[in-house]
Amino acid sequence: MVYALNFTYSNSGTNITITGYIGSGGAETIPSTIEGLPVTGIQTSAFEGNEKLSSLSIPSTIISIGNS
Repeated sequence: MVYALNFTYSNSGTNITITGYIGSGGAETIPSTIEGLPVTGIQTSAFEGNEKLSSLSIPSTIISIGNS
């Protein structure tokens, strides 16, 4: 598992997918790039059951969002 800021993610070599949240809560912003690659997806269940977040800003680079 790879970590950046308050998120876990996977790196396909061409883009990044957010796989989970490990922050302390409050308002968060998903970065548009990690490791110089565009963040283009949010995996299914990446934020499921997380009651710590009060809001989440999603960049325009996101083209895929999984369920839950």
